[in-house]
Amino acid sequence: MAFADPQSLTIGGSAVSLARIVTNPTSSKYITSDGMHELEISQSGGNTLGSLVRLTVYKNVTLPGGAVKRVPANVGITFKRDSVGSFTNSELVAELTTVVTWLSASSYANGLKLAAREA
Repeated sequence: MAFADPQSLTIGGSAVSLARIVTNPTSSKYITSDGMHELEISQSGGNTLGSLVRLTVYKNVTLPGGAVKRVPANVGITFKRDSVGSFTNSELVAELTTVVTWLSASSYANGLKLAAREA
């Protein structure tokens, strides 16, 4: 079953609507009307099963000399698990919840550290 079209996200306190532009059995892609936000969802198979969601946000940056360059930043979540005797969906969501809680604790202190390239 595919994700709904459109997808709605809140980015920096502002709601954005992303329309589906690509869909096939293993992936879908959504984009805002101005092309500044993309959401990708994909699945992979084999001995290791993978599930990915990635948000890419673009920003127009003025370079020295006045040229404008479109630059991306993206954030993603990946589930990887062995295809045999693997984790249940509930167990994977529990892991996801743990990571999101850790990143967002204390006013996103760990998320800010990660963004600042701390290890």
